[in-house]
Amino acid sequence: MHNQPVEEAWAGQRTAINLQGIEKSAIKRGDILARPETIRPSQRLDVFVEFLSSNSKNLKNRTLIRLHTGTSEIIARVILLEKDEIAPSQKAFAQLVLADKDVVVAGDRFVLRSYSPITTIGGGQIIDPLPAKHKRLNSKIIDELNLLQTGTLPGWLYRHQFTRPGLSSGYQRQENPGSAGKFVFQQKSVSSG
Repeated sequence: MHNQPVEEAWAGQRTAINLQGIEKSAIKRGDILARPETIRPSQRLDVFVEFLSSNSKNLKNRTLIRLHTGTSEIIARVILLEKDEIAPSQKAFAQLVLADKDVVVAGDRFVLRSYSPITTIGGGQIIDPLPAKHKRLNSKIIDELNLLQTGTLPGWLYRHQFTRPGLSSGYQRQENPGSAGKFVFQQKSVSSG
């Protein structure tokens, strides 16, 4: 909010904040202000990449890139999960391995720039901000990422029977007596595993 005092601000708003008890030198460009325990930094991100048609070369697996999220720039390595390389104008699931931790949430958009020379080569969307390390060319992982990208949380949880390591689903599966074997999901408290 420019030139006006406000009691609260939302994501995406330009805001000046008066922080008590912290030195200016402790804050750097790209830092995130959030309530405690609501987000966690990660060095690995599952993403859906859109490689620009204007590129002259293919994007190869394990390419070093510059990831831009919010106001952060972080060096990262692209691990292509579906194939060894993608051609200009193609899209694919990938896992980014970051040189430094970053804070993002599912659904955040990002920009990819080549490591050198620095040119914009693509962008995409964060699918899972806290993933496990994946094996490449695994159809189950691709199916899971497709479901996370386009499906619903209850559908994903039902499909996985709440067994993904480290996931405390916050949902309890119950048979709905009026729907002949269909399941309903009731939200419970969520905690990290």
